[in-house]
Amino acid sequence: LHPFPLRRSSDLLNDLLARLREILVRERAFAAAAAHQLRTPLTALRRGRERARNSPDLTRARAVLDELRLVTEHTGRLVQQLMLLGRLDPEGRADIDRASGDLRDVARDVCGLFAEAALEQPVDLELQLPPVAVPVLAQADLLAEALANRIDNAMKAAGAGGQVLVAVIESPPAL
Repeated sequence: LHPFPLRRSSDLLNDLLARLREILVRERAFAAAAAHQLRTPLTALRRGRERARNSPDLTRARAVLDELRLVTEHTGRLVQQLMLLGRLDPEGRADIDRASGDLRDVARDVCGLFAEAALEQPVDLELQLPPVAVPVLAQADLLAEALANRIDNAMKAAGAGGQVLVAVIESPPAL
């Protein structure tokens, strides 16, 4: 018997176990971070519910409910982001499901999601698209979430009466 095959098998098994330990550590850290991120908006929802319930009149209760709507929207986006992050490969490999698509479609869809919020704030949300397709190879959900984060932050920074411009650049493909 040659000791090399056993040594090699032992090394491979030890490497596998070490990678599994690292994955478990990352998973625990991810779960802890997710719980921490969700704790704040859930606390705000609980407190807001009590404030609305104890409001002396309907006008004040409605104002609290409007605040809660914003917290709920933020929490929904946070959950969506956590779900997307949870689908990524824990070892950081580049095996994300990518597909061909048109960057203009992603920008159109995401800006459409913010159209109502832009009208309510009011923020002038403008979308500039080139006349031809802008092909990209990407994971559409992650790309859309990244763009949604940028638009959300830009709208908050712009404030009422501000302007947010989303432009799709043809070459090289960019937002």
